[in-house]
Amino acid sequence: MENSRPTLHFVAALLVLALATAHVLIRGQFGPLADPAHAPQAKSQEEFDAYLEILDASDAHETIDRVEAFIFKYPESELLATAYQHQMVSYQELNEFEGMLRAGEKYLQLLPENLNALLTLASAIPNATATRPDATELLARAEEYALQALGTLKRIQIPREISLEEWERLSRRMEAQAHEALGHVAFKRGQIDIAISEFEKATEYNPEPQGKQFFRLGVAYAWARKNALAERALRRAAELGPDLIRQRALRELTNLEDGNRP
Repeated sequence: MENSRPTLHFVAALLVLALATAHVLIRGQFGPLADPAHAPQAKSQEEFDAYLEILDASDAHETIDRVEAFIFKYPESELLATAYQHQMVSYQELNEFEGMLRAGEKYLQLLPENLNALLTLASAIPNATATRPDATELLARAEEYALQALGTLKRIQIPREISLEEWERLSRRMEAQAHEALGHVAFKRGQIDIAISEFEKATEYNPEPQGKQFFRLGVAYAWARKNALAERALRRAAELGPDLIRQRALRELTNLEDGNRP
């Protein structure tokens, strides 16, 4: 294997660049992948080839299966965390909550302060709590992940390859996502005033306004009978889109006009 080592290190460095585009928040994790010199390494060419098969999967189902095969064959691999990351995203694409939660929490066991995993789980969990007997526990976990992400953002060192301007935009976007998750948790608990406060922070902090965040804020305002503010936020949501958010925002605006408030 001595002859393969330079290849493994070189390709591992290239993988950092590939993984940076694999998910919108992957650059926000700033774990071992942030620095090619400290990227996780395969212990053999066979292990690395097995990992590359995950990247070559044709769809989410195949990615999940290949990650399972990799975990079974290389349970001590340094690449396990990134393998779980791919599996988490694949389950999310398939809208399979249990699988996403399981993969994401295994990801966090290996990288406890990984912003990618923390924000993905904090954002996804509140969407899945309806009618579940464990809703209270799940919401508590989502809240914990969002708060942990905010704490990590305050402590984290800016990676050398990211400019201060780029870091400002990236960190504010992640901060907005964490506050959106906290607002969603509060809304699910019936804590409307807290939800409004968190959604306001999300819309204020995000350097790239999102229709979804304004929609959540507008609905929370409507529940609080703050109709003028609700109308303003819902119109902004309809303006930003995408189409599904636009349709839902316009429907909520019609309800407000008709007096069909919560």
